[in-house]
Amino acid sequence: MIDSVQRTRALDVDALPVMSTLTRSALPIIGAAVLAGALGYFVTAGQPKVYEASSSVFASANNNNSFSDSVYTAPSLPRGTLREALTSPAVVQDVVRRVQASGLPQGQISEMVGTLKSELTNANVKSLQLAIVEESNTGGVYSVNGRASSPAGARVLTNAAVDALVAWDTKRAQARMNKALVSLQEQLRALNTETPDNDINASAYQTTRARLLQDLALAGAGASSATGSVDIVSPAIDPAGAVAPRPVRSAILSALLALVTATALALLLANMRPPRPVDMRPERYTGR
Repeated sequence: MIDSVQRTRALDVDALPVMSTLTRSALPIIGAAVLAGALGYFVTAGQPKVYEASSSVFASANNNNSFSDSVYTAPSLPRGTLREALTSPAVVQDVVRRVQASGLPQGQISEMVGTLKSELTNANVKSLQLAIVEESNTGGVYSVNGRASSPAGARVLTNAAVDALVAWDTKRAQARMNKALVSLQEQLRALNTETPDNDINASAYQTTRARLLQDLALAGAGASSATGSVDIVSPAIDPAGAVAPRPVRSAILSALLALVTATALALLLANMRPPRPVDMRPERYTGR
């Protein structure tokens, strides 16, 4: 019990210098926090505003690899493919072309195009981002986000990115069909060079040739009508407000950082200060 009381008194004695130091330094500490908060607010408020628009797309999990239908849909995309495709050179360059034809003011178009080209050159596309909303074995819902210096610019950029992504996926399906078309043509060409030597071989020959001709016709039709697995759920609209900068948040963070730093500095300086000499003269205590 006595040890507990002694430890409590020791802690109280150790805390007294700290509290005394903080009390003496309260005004400078609070002043530094207020100054840092105000500086953070005004510096952040002076930065250009950034707006972000979003559009939702759906990628279906389709495994159609036959020519049973006249419309061919490409197989589903592996996970992570859409994110990589969105920032690929082919898609970003298509976005640039669509932004240039968007009808926005020329100054804003030049700014957006310059930003996209610079990000593409540095292999760090930040103006366009893709976020997963929901993903499963049957498909996934994704959010395509575009950032620009105006609400209209963000909307145009996001919709251009979604359209370019859908076009890229459609070209993927058409490319697969064109490869299948070339393969069937080569098979038919090779078959035409053969001559059946009996009735059984002739029947098999005619059956195989008829099947190849049918597949060739379906592939030819599918090459022009092939569709991808990505569909637009909802296009982007003008955002209601800016996502950056955030002056209030910057001011709070700056003030808190300055408060912690000033407090630590005050305690450090007090600890480095030499202790005051103790007066040991007897008359100090006897009053003589």
